[in-house]
This record gives sequence, C-alpha cells and structure tokens, in this order.
Amino acid sequence: SIIQSDVYGEAFRQGISRLWAGEDPQTILNDVAAAWDATTDRIGTDKQKAAYADWASKPNAYPDM
Repeated sequence: SIIQSDVYGEAFRQGISRLWAGEDPQTILNDVAAAWDATTDRIGTDKQKAAYADWASKPNAYPDM
C-alpha cells in the first residue's frame, strides 16, 4: 500500500460529500487531485513508489484473476 493512504482516502471522501451537496464535479475533481498531489509532494514521490513496489512484491498483494 502507499504511505498515508488514509489522507488520500479522506480527500476522496470529502469530494464525494461535496458532490452530494451539489457542487460542480469538475471543481471537485480538480480540488481532490490537488490534495493528492500535495500529499504526494509532502511525502515524496520516490518514497511513495518504493512503498508501493514493496507492497506489490508481496505474495497475494493482488488477487489472482
């Protein structure tokens, strides 16, 4: 998994709440993307890639299809 996945998830949940409240979908998408980018920038892209690669290399990281 990635570092601070809960922070990414919270930005997504807030976006969904805003959508239900009737806000403009494109504005919401732009804001959520900006929040995700800010989180990634704060953590560091290389750290995120390394954390994901470590997780993805584990047995059963992805279900067999």
